[in-house]
Amino acid sequence: MADGADDDLGAVEALIDSGAWADALKALGPLRRAHPSDPRVWRAQALALRGAGELQEAQYAADRWASLDEAAVEPVRLRVDLLIERKKHYAAVEAAEQLTARTPDDADAFVCLAQAQRGAGLLPRARDSIERAISLDPLRPEIHELAGSIDMAASRPDAAARHYRDALALDPDNGHLAQSIQRALEAADARRSDVRSSASKQKKASKQRAKEVGAADKDRARQQAKAERQLRRASRPTDASGRPISRWRQARTWIAVLIVVALLLYLRFGRAR
Repeated sequence: MADGADDDLGAVEALIDSGAWADALKALGPLRRAHPSDPRVWRAQALALRGAGELQEAQYAADRWASLDEAAVEPVRLRVDLLIERKKHYAAVEAAEQLTARTPDDADAFVCLAQAQRGAGLLPRARDSIERAISLDPLRPEIHELAGSIDMAASRPDAAARHYRDALALDPDNGHLAQSIQRALEAADARRSDVRSSASKQKKASKQRAKEVGAADKDRARQQAKAERQLRRASRPTDASGRPISRWRQARTWIAVLIVVALLLYLRFGRAR
């Protein structure tokens, strides 16, 4: 690119830095036509389109930039950011994994990956990625804050509060972090209360089930005893009307029979003597 074109590109980058997206895009038209294979032009195009809210077109420009400068990681990082902004979270995860593979010691790469994984709902993986980012650059409060946000999304408010405290220690003037800590602590208290309430309900339910089982066992025992009584009654001899003969009545009958037999024996053998 000639010196004049370099100056034009510098002017475009100044417009981008100032937020004059429309003016930057207008100035980029001639530069794209004159230098269609210059990665710097497509970088400026992607940034200007992103600032203007044209995310899909910015994605195309970022992809074009990446294809023209395959060794650069900045277009890959921009691609991840654009995919996240477009809510293409799974595609963003794939792109961010490529980024971390190329730059395994870059905390920003793992921050991008954690953001993409959080958007995709892959919270355990997002926690692993942000912990890796913290290990690579432990003095950046925004990384600790993101870790807290991921833990909050994962229903881990105690862990989130610890990350927010770490962020506040590094950025003590950030009032937003103090509010985040308070929300995390309140969520942790509510969670513990829910756990206690759930445990109490489970204990009551267990007692009620035990009571119901005990009552059912007693009822079965009563029914079994009743059935056995009825079976014994059914096995007793009956009179002419079909009613069971009581044991006392049976005993009297046998006593009477024995008396009669004894009397007959006496009459027969006693007289003979």
